[in-house]
Amino acid sequence: MADSRFEKINDLFINYSQGNFDYKVKPSSKLDEIDAFISSINMLGEELKATTISKNYFNNIFQSVSDIIFIMKKDGEILDLNHAGFALLKYPSEKLGAINLFHLFQNKNELVDFKNQLNKFDLVINMHVKLKDKNGKVFECMISVNKIEDKGKKAAEYQGIIKDMTKEKEAENLVIRTIVDTQEKERERFAKDLHDGLGIPLSGLRSYIDSLTSKTSDEKMLETIAKSKNAINYVVNELRNICFNIMPRTMKQFGLIGAISELHEKIESMWNLKFKISASKDFSISNIPLEIALFRIVQEFVNNAIKHGKAKNIIIKMQQDRKKTIITLKHDGVGFEYNKSREFDGMGLQNVRSRVSSYDGEVEIKSAVNKGTTYQITLPVKTNTE
Repeated sequence: MADSRFEKINDLFINYSQGNFDYKVKPSSKLDEIDAFISSINMLGEELKATTISKNYFNNIFQSVSDIIFIMKKDGEILDLNHAGFALLKYPSEKLGAINLFHLFQNKNELVDFKNQLNKFDLVINMHVKLKDKNGKVFECMISVNKIEDKGKKAAEYQGIIKDMTKEKEAENLVIRTIVDTQEKERERFAKDLHDGLGIPLSGLRSYIDSLTSKTSDEKMLETIAKSKNAINYVVNELRNICFNIMPRTMKQFGLIGAISELHEKIESMWNLKFKISASKDFSISNIPLEIALFRIVQEFVNNAIKHGKAKNIIIKMQQDRKKTIITLKHDGVGFEYNKSREFDGMGLQNVRSRVSSYDGEVEIKSAVNKGTTYQITLPVKTNTE
């Protein structure tokens, strides 16, 4: 006759296969090898129960956090993704196998930097990048990734977290724009006060000196009057240049193109420098603070081309379509060794990046020693509702 304990062992395995790890079989009074086996299976049930609780606890955390948590292969294929990931990336859960992290990068240079760090260190910490969802919408985020080691201590898979920085970036951009706009309004007020406070009295003084010419025939006096007029004319011109640099009046009347054209006329008459300025048909920027920010970038670029670059030719190209505005600044001067990691960006480059970034734009910089410098500024064209 078969031992009834084998039937109980069979029931035990059936319960475990159904996830019922609380089911137990009491050993008999024989305390033989079969009872020892039953005790071992009961202990296995306790371990399976603890493992299942831990797994469920981890899954609850995995699915409840608001940041994207993912597991991926070395080629970027996403193997697992939490609810926040599907929601932010706009992919349905059944499309998990079709998501590749590398394909979500908006900027090629950022993707290259990300891959280089991953290949070199098997680790990426708090890298700021721009990713795009399934519909192509771009969002700012911070990504961290580390390896999941296999038994051979090689990185078989990677686990990572992506934090959506959209709200933080919007707040940061608002602060930058507010600071810059306040500075520009103060510049405008100062330029107006300077023009009205000194320009009008100087014009009156010039008219008074002109009137002295008809009141004397003394050659020495006439020579003194002529020198005085030249000196006043020089001061008036310098005052106009200072007021223009502080805040060009043409900006309000003729926009960015008008201000750049006036800058070109002033610079070309003072320096041995040739300009080539072009703009696409109907090029227009309706946002005055943005126009001023772009003019400041052009102004600094031209000044650097003269003072440091020793350039002979400057090209300014303005293009626009329904989706984006592209402004290219190029000179043929000495250039500089540009570090793409931005680690050694000077204050000037940092100002350029912060001004453009505050309007959700990007700056691509190319420069090399004795090969000139190029800035390419790309900005989204926003509607009034955005």
